[in-house]
Amino acid sequence: MMRSPGMRKILSKQHYFIKNVKNNKNSSNHNIIINRNQQCLIRRNNSSSSSTTTTTTVIDATTATTTRATATKGPIPLIPGNSKALSKQVKIYSQLSKARLSSLVVMTTSAGFLMAGTPIGWSGLAAVSIGTTLAACSANTFNQVYEIKTDSLMNRTRGRPLPRNKISRMHAAGWGVSTGVASAGLLALGANPMTAALGVGNILLYAGVYTPMKLHSEWNTWVGAIVGAIPPVMGYAAATGSLLTPEAGLLASTLFLWQFPHFFSLAWIHRKDYAAGGYKMVPVADPTGVRTAKLVERYTAYMIPLPLIASAMEITSYMFAVESIFINGYVYYLARKFSQESNNKNAKAVFKSSLWYLPLMLTLMVYHSKHWSTSNDVDAQSIHNAKKTLTNACPHEILFNSECSSDEQNNNKTSSKTLCPKIVTSVDKFKSVEEVKK
Repeated sequence: MMRSPGMRKILSKQHYFIKNVKNNKNSSNHNIIINRNQQCLIRRNNSSSSSTTTTTTVIDATTATTTRATATKGPIPLIPGNSKALSKQVKIYSQLSKARLSSLVVMTTSAGFLMAGTPIGWSGLAAVSIGTTLAACSANTFNQVYEIKTDSLMNRTRGRPLPRNKISRMHAAGWGVSTGVASAGLLALGANPMTAALGVGNILLYAGVYTPMKLHSEWNTWVGAIVGAIPPVMGYAAATGSLLTPEAGLLASTLFLWQFPHFFSLAWIHRKDYAAGGYKMVPVADPTGVRTAKLVERYTAYMIPLPLIASAMEITSYMFAVESIFINGYVYYLARKFSQESNNKNAKAVFKSSLWYLPLMLTLMVYHSKHWSTSNDVDAQSIHNAKKTLTNACPHEILFNSECSSDEQNNNKTSSKTLCPKIVTSVDKFKSVEEVKK
């Protein structure tokens, strides 16, 4: 039988004490030594036994904890008053929903709603914005449920909740179903059934078609662009109840085309990561970057005429076309630079410009919408007052007025000319034509 060094030491001391007892002639001392020896031996044996038991217990507890964590793969259970566990759970749900990406949906949906003009139904705007965001949360969650294996292979996605076993697959799927059902109900009741149908269809298109397609075909990017183009159309449909209008087409076209320079530049920067995940992306199969850069330049060029078309079709004022010339010109310059020299630096410049381009263009599109000129309610009046203030502060007007002020004083005449295009209604258009004829 194997004995540990500690046990051998105890036994040797026991033999030493017993030997001394036998040689001791004093019986009282004999009894005392025996008693002390026994107490010492018992105490040490108990200590050794307790230590062994404690070690075994710790190992068993650790094993049990590991086994339990591996089996459940879930978050810390919610305990009433446990704010730390609650905050962790909220963070997990936020990561599953891709909160930053979903916030973009709020902006595009709101722009679609506001393109319809006044009067603004604020409760309808809130319903469609929240409902569309919940639809995006649902789609993003199902996307991660499907891509657990591939996410674990990529540096930029392996920290997500499912690859790190922070939540079970079933739990995540339940969150996706819950947000999807809540989205459909809110859109149907707060907006209209048409908007709800678009929301449900977009979830199915993203999770059921786009997500698995990423592993099989490069055309997944074009399908994903359709998914991104639907939210502003949902906003417009919620406000007007119609889809087949020039405004809906303008909104969808803007979002569809914008996604190519945005995503292709991002995918080029992370091309090695996408290759590690096994994704079929254009930049993955494009080692020189020539094809990727050409696509970025091409779709950036496609965005240039959209504001001109919007102004020509009287969806917006001509000021939208004027302002877009400078914005689109700069963005195209960056895309052209990436096409001439395909590297990460130029790709990052294109990607960063796409982040401010979309909110700026949607804001200008809504601001210059002709629908604001067809109503006299409070909301429309606020827009008109803002336009008047900005027009008076425009450098064109300041420069023009300073040059003409002396001529006006000499001729004792007042001038109402402006260099900035104004909102022109159909009635004003005929008046302007008559004035020109005179």
